Amino acid sequence: MLVSASPLLAQTDPCLHRSVAVNVFDNHGEMVTGLTAKNFQASVRRQPVKILSVTQGSAPRVVIVLDASDTLLGEGSEWEFSIGSAMRLNGALPADASVGLMVFPTKAEGTISLTQDRRGIATQLDSLKTVRRGSLKGTRKTTVWDAMRQAVSLLGPPQAGDAIYVISDGLDKTSRVQWRNFERSMGSVRIFALVAAPYPNAGLDSVLVEELSRLATDSGGSALIVSTEHSLERDDPVFSPVKPPPYFDKVVTGSQIGVAREAQFRRIGSFYGMEIQLSGPLEKNSDWSVKAEVLNEASDRGLKVIYPKQLSPCGAEDPSTKKAP
Repeated sequence: MLVSASPLLAQTDPCLHRSVAVNVFDNHGEMVTGLTAKNFQASVRRQPVKILSVTQGSAPRVVIVLDASDTLLGEGSEWEFSIGSAMRLNGALPADASVGLMVFPTKAEGTISLTQDRRGIATQLDSLKTVRRGSLKGTRKTTVWDAMRQAVSLLGPPQAGDAIYVISDGLDKTSRVQWRNFERSMGSVRIFALVAAPYPNAGLDSVLVEELSRLATDSGGSALIVSTEHSLERDDPVFSPVKPPPYFDKVVTGSQIGVAREAQFRRIGSFYGMEIQLSGPLEKNSDWSVKAEVLNEASDRGLKVIYPKQLSPCGAEDPSTKKAP
């Protein structure tokens, strides 16, 4: 009886059944739609992963995490850019998407739970336009990891396509939560970041930006590093007075910003929801591979698939292994 029951247990074990969000691009960088499970192959530790279904998702749950620290509030153009970016994302997402808003470092300030009332989100963001340094009580230091941890809690039980969109200047020395701890607790949430500053490459506190960039890429999201200094050319040496940091080629300026930002929005709003079945439990974080191809069209082979780079083991602090209701 134990032997005959084991296949049934494997089918119902939430540790083996996972839901992930996947983006697919062609050789021209355009998103590919209309794919099904037959177009995908996946494996972990060189063992095939069973793909149960692939459906086109267009109703993500997104929490906008907005940095209202002193450094951003003190620069009118940077704060306006941050608010404007949040408003554009709110307007660009599909109509049936659910959006939440968190303004940090003050917990209650501007926080809106997940809602489809997009007009309410826009009204709240509009009311924040006039906020400036000194108009709010207390010193306001950047606490990116703390805020993102709260955003995960705001999402609640996970669903494929969940995303956090953090807008910040990338300076954080005061978070109680360290990025490694956040990474272990974020589950299957995709991280998208917009790091905005006049000279984002010239700061001495670039470690967080690198950590945020790596975390975003590994989660199946992306980090966009932009300069809010409109007169700055991309090859201006003021970007890096010492030497270019590893993410130098990701900094965009001027007219590049709008195009790159809209591309981020499309990835957040349109994705494939992939249901997979593992052959056995994972004992640790495991790299896995997902490939896609357009059947019978050799010219379109080599599609680029964006997905979470690792699958996590089942655990109390890993919400991605729990099925959404």
